Amino acid sequence: MVLTVSYLCLLTLMHLSSDEVSAHVQMLAHLLGLNDYNSFARAALATSSEATRAIDTQIRRINAELGKSAADSIFSTFCALHLHKLFAAYKATPDESLVTPYTIMMGAVVDKGQFVRFTRTPQGRELFRIQMRRFSGRGLPRRIEEIRNMAQLFNFFVVHTYYDQNMVAPMISPSERQRLLDKAEAYRRLCYEQVSDPSAKATFAILSETVDFLQGRQNPSKMLGAYGATMPLQACGDVDSQCWATGTRATLHCSTCESVRYCGPAHQRSHWHEHRTQCVRPVWL
Repeated sequence: MVLTVSYLCLLTLMHLSSDEVSAHVQMLAHLLGLNDYNSFARAALATSSEATRAIDTQIRRINAELGKSAADSIFSTFCALHLHKLFAAYKATPDESLVTPYTIMMGAVVDKGQFVRFTRTPQGRELFRIQMRRFSGRGLPRRIEEIRNMAQLFNFFVVHTYYDQNMVAPMISPSERQRLLDKAEAYRRLCYEQVSDPSAKATFAILSETVDFLQGRQNPSKMLGAYGATMPLQACGDVDSQCWATGTRATLHCSTCESVRYCGPAHQRSHWHEHRTQCVRPVWL
């Protein structure tokens, strides 16, 4: 047991060289076809179950074998360099394509600061609208992995769009909210029917949060507060940009990546050792 804990601690603290990070990022981009703008190749990739399994396997391997610190560096760098191309590929796929290599990749990076920063760009706002349309405007899939993939992404967009007052994103109209609520409820019923499946149980919990939030029953601070101190855009603050320790508003941000905020220079300096491995200037800013 001691060896296991020590090994896990080593993984958590593992750092990669810039060349190693670059190699992993290029591998992800290659598997996603982001360096090939041929539309026919992209269309084939989007519908390929082999490609979906390949990117899922690569993401799982990075998380399992390299540890959190190294994985964060890889995924943050990927977002900074390739997120705009990932969005273009996702946008080009048919609405009926529920699980593609692109949605798998978005699910892996949705909690990274660069992804959150991307949602504040025009492309990011369009991504929200596309995701909302695809979530609410289709028939119900029967496969749990399809439901989970949609639910994770949509839960993120709903919460951040409604709660983060700094996000310049379109608000959901009452009619849109009702359509989303109806679909979330229907997805939740499907998961409940298969609740003996651990994946279905976890997806049911995600959808329950989404339903409560859409119905106004969920307090965002309570919903996100358990991990608010580590939210990507608030390195020392709550989800409302208030520093947990000082109670002051987090108004400073990293001038390089613009993906973390601080209440003052002291917290920025103390966080730099952790942040520096993920601090990459997005090419799409």
